[in-house]
Amino acid sequence: MMKFFMCLCILTVVVFAFPVFAQTEADFRVTRTGDGQGIIINGYSGNATEVTIPSTIQGLPVQEIGDAAFAGWASHSPNTTLTTINLPDSITKIGAEAFQYCIALTTVTMPTSLTSIGEGAFMECTALTTVTFPASIRSIGAGAFYGCTALTTITIPASVARIDFQFSGILGYAFGGSGFSGCPNLTPASREALRRVGLPANPVRNH
Repeated sequence: MMKFFMCLCILTVVVFAFPVFAQTEADFRVTRTGDGQGIIINGYSGNATEVTIPSTIQGLPVQEIGDAAFAGWASHSPNTTLTTINLPDSITKIGAEAFQYCIALTTVTMPTSLTSIGEGAFMECTALTTVTFPASIRSIGAGAFYGCTALTTITIPASVARIDFQFSGILGYAFGGSGFSGCPNLTPASREALRRVGLPANPVRNH
């Protein structure tokens, strides 16, 4: 009996010494896409530092990260928890301001299905150092990576001939007509990669 009790105690310690932070469907606030055939992630209620978005929720493919889904709010209330975001290959769109002010974010796994990144999507993600775009990317919004001061390396597949730059009048003016203004540490190779696909590579902050 004593041996059984000791084994039970050891098992309890092992189970609780290694907490699991895997995400479940309940961790996400979601809505359906306009056609009702996909899921949009509108928010996250967990506190994990690494978040992996599931490829399906409610039996439907997760197709979009909604506007401001993981965003912090300016310097007085940034998101200081999220360090890594893994996006499934079902995602086609990252919405406006989706990850703005996620100041601890260092790693973003871009899905091979991604076609568009909204305005201000990664604005002021000041710990982000590297961005690798998939061959599927077609458009990037104004200020998408504005103020990513640690960003040095941007990789764009050679198969991508052009990426359209999308902006509203106000945001286009505010961010200097660029998705990468306020990124002073981009390497020359990264700037050339942006120019090759027709994107402005203005490193200057305009406000």
